[in-house]
Amino acid sequence: MRTIAHLTLFTGHLRNSPRHEVPKNAIDKLMPYVMSAGGEIENTGWTVRMVQGVGPGSCCFELHHSGLWLFSCYMAWTNATSAPMWEVVKEITKTSLPRPKYTPWLAIHAMPDMPLIMFKAPHAIMEAGDLERCIAWTVIDAMADGKPLAA
Repeated sequence: MRTIAHLTLFTGHLRNSPRHEVPKNAIDKLMPYVMSAGGEIENTGWTVRMVQGVGPGSCCFELHHSGLWLFSCYMAWTNATSAPMWEVVKEITKTSLPRPKYTPWLAIHAMPDMPLIMFKAPHAIMEAGDLERCIAWTVIDAMADGKPLAA
């Protein structure tokens, strides 16, 4: 079974997210945002911004809701970029957590605006974990087709 190691850095919670949890229609809907470096996701309140990783097989993305930058997400889906990308995670987030034991992995870092969402759109916290996984699987599916991510 294909899974992503989904690590929330501020809690240390690691969850293995199987591919079958993300429906094809979610991937189809998110693919244009992943391939075009991001944008506002229809009328959901969410905006995603895709960022280059350390090399092919890695990337970052930011999640914003209601004008607030809530999460920075880092991922690696190849063994070649797993260790170098984890060095980026450690440098930026100052985490002391170990890198997930297998690839692909997704590491989530809460931004200072995150607590403010409780006043503007508390439902966004519940949606965030699903959106993180959906975007990560969209990235992996895009790369499996050999499509380059937008810069």
